[in-house]
Amino acid sequence: MFDRLMYQDEVLAILGCSRPTLNREITSGALSPGRYIDGRVAWLESEVNAYIEALPRQRFTGRVGRPKLSA
Repeated sequence: MFDRLMYQDEVLAILGCSRPTLNREITSGALSPGRYIDGRVAWLESEVNAYIEALPRQRFTGRVGRPKLSA
């Protein structure tokens, strides 16, 4: 069927990042630039899910702080 549209605030909340970080990901080509709909930027849910799946996996070490990247 059709993908659901996700607007910028929802994408930011799901990714847990700031607007400048989102813009960097768009500029680098990791995330599509989205679509303008009624003056707002929106992404297809499948595009956001594909971006999340492409992120490197991390292993939880049980320590507070940044997790180590898994080999």
